[in-house]
Parts: sequence; structure tokens; C-alpha cells
Amino acid sequence: MREIVFIKQNSKRWKSIDKLMNSNNLGEADELSELFIQLTNDLSYAQTFYPDSQTTVYLNQLSAKIHQRIYKNKKEEGNRFFSFWKEEFPTLFAKFQPQLLTLFSFLRWQ
Repeated sequence: MREIVFIKQNSKRWKSIDKLMNSNNLGEADELSELFIQLTNDLSYAQTFYPDSQTTVYLNQLSAKIHQRIYKNKKEEGNRFFSFWKEEFPTLFAKFQPQLLTLFSFLRWQ
């Protein structure tokens, strides 16, 4: 598909997303995530077929805006560093312990 046709097919949606990002009313989270998925699909198409185009730059900037809006208020635990070493790392080590023992035994014999 030529770039002009691609722009004509999707420009209304992109303008509505841009207008939504510039307003304070964001709507529902499901709607916002669906728009984000559609926009990133368009961005990946543009990056594949029009890598040096201004369309790709515009879609990348718009995708960054909507991504920041979605993940801006995501809360993380305060002790994330300690919970990784206390809970997640030992769990992963236990899960992959047979593979690690096999690897270390091969390394020892070389």
C-alpha cells in the first residue's frame, strides 16, 4: 500500500487519538488500551514500509504519549529491590536448579 493511501485510511483515527491525548477526559481504560493497540499496529506497519517517513515519526510520538498516559499512574511496591532478592530470585533459582546443576557439572569437566 502506498503511504498516501495508508495516511488517508487512518488519519481520522489518529487525529481523534491526538485530540483525546490533548484533552483531560481520557474515557475508559479498556477504550484507551484498544486505541493503543491499534496505534502500535499502525506504527509497526509504518516502520516496516515507510521507515524514514514523517508518518512514522508522528505515530511514534503519538504512541509514546498514549503509553505515558496509560502507565503514568502504575504503582510499584516500595521495597521492590528487596522483594526481588527475598522472593523472586530464590523462586527462579529453585525452578531452574536442575538446569543450573547440569550446566555447572559440564563446566567443571572442561
